[in-house]
Amino acid sequence: MKVLHILRFLISLLFTMYSLTYIGLFLICNYIIFIKHEIPEFLNLKINRVTIINTSEISEPGKVASFFISYFIILALTLGSLFFLKKFVYDIKPRRVFTSKQTFYLKRIGQCIIGATVTKFLFSIFYSIFFNNVNKDFNAEFGLEATDLFGNEYYIIGVGLFFLFLSKLFSIAQRQKEENELTI
Repeated sequence: MKVLHILRFLISLLFTMYSLTYIGLFLICNYIIFIKHEIPEFLNLKINRVTIINTSEISEPGKVASFFISYFIILALTLGSLFFLKKFVYDIKPRRVFTSKQTFYLKRIGQCIIGATVTKFLFSIFYSIFFNNVNKDFNAEFGLEATDLFGNEYYIIGVGLFFLFLSKLFSIAQRQKEENELTI
């Protein structure tokens, strides 16, 4: 079970780092929107290929608000998937597997991953349509290039679907386990 301890440590570390990043970005974005009204040079916010780096873009409240709302929904869902992964890994014990909690955690991980990816995908479409930001590289924005596997939305949705499938397997295994315990 040494591997499980290492995995628990890594996921806890990743969750903590991501949580601190989320809080920091939330504070910086609130500062930008409500106080400063300009984007600092060091901040480069990007969703797919849509980037807000120009101070003139902040004068369009709809553009900035939609960008930041989408950004925080994606971050919240990603943080949620890490949270449920952390809960899942800490719930696994040598003699305690296939519980309803573990099934619930796996289902939520899959839903959060798919939700974040679909939000990212929809944001790119709506941003391009409503803010006339359609460029000639439109197809590459939606994961049709195969250069980066983890940047490919279809791959990430597949990972989310895998977690949903795994939750169904855990549910079946949990029922079988309960039937075996009743038989004995």
